[in-house]
Amino acid sequence: MDEFDGSEGAASSLLTQKSNIERQFQQVLDQLTPFTPHRWTGTAILLILFMTRVIYAEGWYIIA
Repeated sequence: MDEFDGSEGAASSLLTQKSNIERQFQQVLDQLTPFTPHRWTGTAILLILFMTRVIYAEGWYIIA
């Protein structure tokens, strides 16, 4: 039973490091996504342009 005493501390340390990495990753994501209305507007414009191209070309072709 004494074999597992050291591993509990190591597991706790790994969980702490994992939590810190997840927190840092979330902070990076939060910094990269501040302009929600602008992104949705850009997405809508690109979708309209794509649909205009589809209508103008009378369809689209998948090249595989």
